Amino acid sequence: MTKDVTIKKELQKDANGAVEKAKSMVVSDNQGNKKASDFLKILKNFQKEIKAELRPAIDKANELHKHLTGQEKRLLAPLQEAEKAIKGKISTFLDEQERIRMEEQRKAREKAEAEERKIREEKERQQREWEAKEKAKREEADRLEKEGKEEEARKAREAAEKAAEKAEERKQQAEEAFVPAPIVESNVEKQSGISQRDNWQAEVLNEEKVIQAVMDGKLPTYCVSINYSALNRHAKLIKQAKTEHGIRFWNDRVVSART
Repeated sequence: MTKDVTIKKELQKDANGAVEKAKSMVVSDNQGNKKASDFLKILKNFQKEIKAELRPAIDKANELHKHLTGQEKRLLAPLQEAEKAIKGKISTFLDEQERIRMEEQRKAREKAEAEERKIREEKERQQREWEAKEKAKREEADRLEKEGKEEEARKAREAAEKAAEKAEERKQQAEEAFVPAPIVESNVEKQSGISQRDNWQAEVLNEEKVIQAVMDGKLPTYCVSINYSALNRHAKLIKQAKTEHGIRFWNDRVVSART
């Protein structure tokens, strides 16, 4: 456990009172401006003394950190390279197994769709048959009525109604025909301590099209970001306080002091 670096008591006292004094100062005329400027120089000197007091310890700590992180990097480099290589092999294997699984799933889906289509076509064929029977019985009933055979006509119409019901049943069965495709599970055995996850990524091929897609509402606004560094460089170039293109340019004046 490291010890805290000791700061001279007078520097601590001066630093602690600096904020209160700075907040109490009033700069409303040249005299106030001079007092504030003089105090600013004093503050800069205090900062220099504190930095000078701490710098040796900071440099020593930085040197130790640099040495340890460098040693860590050298030791980890071959292990990380090996990790990357083996992960690549595992990923290639998993991708191939997933390709095989998806191909089997496609075949299973096509087989289920073929069976479903076969059932639907059969129900539609039966529907047509019953519709034909219905039509024939209605025509028969009409003929029997003309011949004055009321009882036989009535029975023919009842048969036509039953045929119509059967036709409607077959129509509904055809519409509801469904054969679910079995789910093809992966054959990859799960390894203890090893996990995998999807890692979808994107690559910009045309920046203008991306911007246009955001403007058209086809992509969310978070797909693009504002480059404030570039905007600040532009502000320094134009040196004008104005608002345009949804951007406000202004001069955030910086006061500095030399000691």
